[in-house]
Amino acid sequence: MSFRLPALLATTLVAALAPAAIADAKSITGSNAAEALTGTEGPDTINGNGGADRIRGQGGNDRLYGNTGPDDIAGGPGDDILDGSSGDEILSGDEGNDVLLGGFGHDTLYGGAGDDNLDGGAAPDRVEGGEGNDTIHGGSGGDELFGGPGNDTIYFDSGPDHIFGEDGDDVIYINGDSLVDDVDCGNGNDTLYVPPRGTQWGRAVAARIRDGKIVNCETVIEQAAAVDPTKGISATTGNKGGSRSGTELNDNLRGGAGSDKIQGLGGDDVLWGDQNHTALAGAKDANDTLDGGAGNDTIYGGRGTNTIFGQDGDDFLQGGGLRSLIYGGAGNDTIKVTSGAKTTVDAGDGDDTVTAIIARGRATIKCGPGNDTVIESEWPGNRKLVKIDADCEKRTRHQTSK
Repeated sequence: MSFRLPALLATTLVAALAPAAIADAKSITGSNAAEALTGTEGPDTINGNGGADRIRGQGGNDRLYGNTGPDDIAGGPGDDILDGSSGDEILSGDEGNDVLLGGFGHDTLYGGAGDDNLDGGAAPDRVEGGEGNDTIHGGSGGDELFGGPGNDTIYFDSGPDHIFGEDGDDVIYINGDSLVDDVDCGNGNDTLYVPPRGTQWGRAVAARIRDGKIVNCETVIEQAAAVDPTKGISATTGNKGGSRSGTELNDNLRGGAGSDKIQGLGGDDVLWGDQNHTALAGAKDANDTLDGGAGNDTIYGGRGTNTIFGQDGDDFLQGGGLRSLIYGGAGNDTIKVTSGAKTTVDAGDGDDTVTAIIARGRATIKCGPGNDTVIESEWPGNRKLVKIDADCEKRTRHQTSK
C-alpha cells in the first residue's frame, strides 16, 4: 500500500536522516521523510511510515514496522518482531528470539543470536538465520537461505531457491510446487525431506541429486510435503474478492483487488486488504473486512473502504487511504489512520496509541478505558479535522506542510 501523504513539519526540510528518538517513548511514529527512529530499553512500538528510515529498537521486546520505503531495521537485545511491510528492507534481529517478516519487496533478513523465526515473504529475498536454532521460510520468489550455526529448520516453499544449511544438525524440507535450484546441507548431521519419487517434483529432485545440485545431506527421506507446526497458512484471495479464514497459528492472509472478508482467528496473524502496495486500481472500490481475532495481530487496510477488528491482543492496525472503521478491542494497540475520507477509530480497552494523519475528510477517535495517546497531524488551513473523545488521556498535535 502506498500513500502520498505530507511529512511532519519538523522533518520536511531534512534531506538526510533526521534524529527522531523520544527518550522515554514506548510508541513512535515517523513521517514520510527519511528518519532515524530509536526506541528505549523497554518494549517499544515503532512505525517508520514513509521514507527510507533507520529504525533501532534498542532493549526490550519491541515491535518495529518499516511500512513503505527501503528501511534499515534492527531490533537490538530482546525478543522482537520486525515487519518490513511493503518496501525493500534490511531486517536485523540481533540478540534474542526474534520474528522477522520481510513482507512485500526484495528483503535481506539477519536473525542474529537466538532462536529466530524468519520469513522472507513475497519476492526474492536473502535470509540468514545466524547463531541459534532458527526456523526459516523463503516464501515466494527465488530466495537465498542460510541457516548459519545451530540446528536449523528450513522450509523451501516456492521459487528457484538456493539453500545452505551451514553448521549444525539441520532439517530441510523441500515443499511447494516448483523446483529448488540447489541445496548444500553443510556441516553436521543433516536431514533432507524430499517429495516421493512417484510424483513430478519427487522425480525432479532426484535428478537434482544425481546432477550434484543437492549435496552434503547425510539422510534423505521421501515424504509428502510437510508443514511448519508453528506456522499457519499463507494465502491470497483473487482479484474478484473472496473470503478467507486462518488458523489458530500465525497466518499471513492477503486480499486481492476486490472486496474481501479475511479472518485471522487465533495466533499472531498478518492480514492485508490488498495483496501488494501497487494493487490494481479496482482496489479503491473494494470494501474489505479484516478481523485479526485473538493474538497480537498486524493488519493493513486496503486502498478502498475498510472495516478492521483487532480483537484481543496487542495489535498494530493501519487504515487505508479512503474510509476506515477501526476497532482495536482489548489490548495495548497501535493504530494508524491516513485518510482522505471519513474515518472512525474505537481504540477499546488497554493503553492504546492512535496516530491520525488527515489530509482531508474527518476522523473521529474514541479511546476507551486505559492510558491512551493520540498523535494528531493536520494540513495547514484544515482545522478540526480530528475529533477526539474526552477519555483520551494524552494528545499531541503536529501540523503538516504541503
